[in-house]
Amino acid sequence: MKRIKIKTKVKGCPTKIIRHFDEELFMKLNPPFIKVELNQFDGCKKDSDLKLTTNFLGLYQYWHNKVIDRFDSDNLVYFIDEGVEMPFPITKWIHKHKIVKIDDQNSYIVDDIEYICSNPIFEFFSYPAIFITMFYRKPIYVDVFNNLEE
Repeated sequence: MKRIKIKTKVKGCPTKIIRHFDEELFMKLNPPFIKVELNQFDGCKKDSDLKLTTNFLGLYQYWHNKVIDRFDSDNLVYFIDEGVEMPFPITKWIHKHKIVKIDDQNSYIVDDIEYICSNPIFEFFSYPAIFITMFYRKPIYVDVFNNLEE
């Protein structure tokens, strides 16, 4: 199993930030080299579904994730989505989205991903692509959350 964990410091408290984890933000977080068609976005509450079709270099892949857990407090908000149907070569996907309060003005958004591919060679070669795709989110998170109107 491979793990990728990326932490981004943004302005705002967890309960405010989570309210903006919506369809618009999800679409902004997708890198331009992967075309995404959003088929279903139910939000980030427990039992919500996310279904999408990706197009990378003409290769269309279907992806279905389900939110399996959600927690809310003043200092921490998180939700965990798990892959139901994932694109080749991924066979298992768990993505924990955490928003952790640092102080009264700032929080960390943490993307913590664990995944397994159909064989170790695919895991080795998929790691840089998945890491870049997740790292791409950092400046978007900063731009969105550091410029929110109060």
